[in-house]
Amino acid sequence: MRRLPPARLALWASAVVGMALGARAFNGAPPPLWPTLLGFAGYMSYGTLGVFWPERGMYGRVMSRGPERAEVALTFDDGPSPRTTRRVLAALDAAGARATFFVVGHKVSQHPELTREIVERGHELGLHGFEHDRLFSLRLPSTPVWRNRAYFGRRSVF
Repeated sequence: MRRLPPARLALWASAVVGMALGARAFNGAPPPLWPTLLGFAGYMSYGTLGVFWPERGMYGRVMSRGPERAEVALTFDDGPSPRTTRRVLAALDAAGARATFFVVGHKVSQHPELTREIVERGHELGLHGFEHDRLFSLRLPSTPVWRNRAYFGRRSVF
């Protein structure tokens, strides 16, 4: 049996403490405010650090470390855009670079020729949703998830 990384154990322990404080509050005894706020801020900070230092094993084992040579991953989001996509493609061609374009479904529907051009030039596509709702965390999404799946599952858009 493999040992759990200390960082993951610490994350779990802090989550258990948070659940205990929540249970205490649920039972009518509010937890002390400042220790609770400091604990929450610490938990969020610690959890964020785990994203930036994956070798700590906080969220799981690192399966791949990438190539030996230095590389940069280029991504372009929320397109395709007739105003900027071709300029980005030209700059990538001039540099001999490849990128991933995270496209928005309704823009792909409006500009299938640009989407086709991205792929023909050797770049990758990723779906950023049918409609990119920037206020998603503040309200319900305007396009249900099932609509994204139904739209892209039933037809080829380019």
